[in-house]
Amino acid sequence: KTTVLAILILIIISCETTTDVIPDPQITIDEILQSNDPLKISYLTDASLIEFNELIKDSTKMYEQIELSESAIISYYEDLLFIHNNSDKISDSFFAHSDIHSYATLSMYQITAAVSSYSSWTENWKNGDVNSGISEIDELFTKYDLSIHYGITFSTTDVFSIKSEKALNYHALIEKFKNTAKFTFVEQDGGMGDGSDISLLKIENDYRYYKYSLRWGDCPAGCISRHYWIIKIKGENVVLYEEGGNPLE
Repeated sequence: KTTVLAILILIIISCETTTDVIPDPQITIDEILQSNDPLKISYLTDASLIEFNELIKDSTKMYEQIELSESAIISYYEDLLFIHNNSDKISDSFFAHSDIHSYATLSMYQITAAVSSYSSWTENWKNGDVNSGISEIDELFTKYDLSIHYGITFSTTDVFSIKSEKALNYHALIEKFKNTAKFTFVEQDGGMGDGSDISLLKIENDYRYYKYSLRWGDCPAGCISRHYWIIKIKGENVVLYEEGGNPLE
């Protein structure tokens, strides 16, 4: 009996530690971008903004950490895409407005930099060449895969747009460029006005609570009306937690 029991225990342990099942690899930001799927790319941008807003809650990281967490972005992205694909199960009103995306995300992908027109090192920049010949500036362009776009000249100042294909923490990126002491100013380049938004409200008992805000009415000056849905999700369990705001038109 003792021998039989020992064999059974070995079989159980063997079954518990088997590694025959290999999980599918996680999708990457590059793969989403290369898909050229507008819906997926829109939710990737929404997810990136959520991670950006989470990162800047830490006052140290806000001005020091340029790159956003790819794993966190992908986690939010998968939630948002799942919510979209199951919007008909959440509520009729949410299903009718399931195309909500965050407004004014441009600042994660583009900043504005101004340089004195008397600076000879910007000649390459005016032709779209990122090589400035200044090592600390060129290292930023190489490390974060940035591109340059010449904008316009105001009096004795040349203004350029510095762009990234992936979302970055523009606060920290701006600080890096300012620290080179080669610029008249460096600042965020975001959209004007107001608009709809998707945010992470909280994480509680492994549930993520997302707030979808639909805003309308004179949004260039600041939206007058707002309706919102709070949706909680864990795995494939997704439900409407709360709905409110102005009546939907």
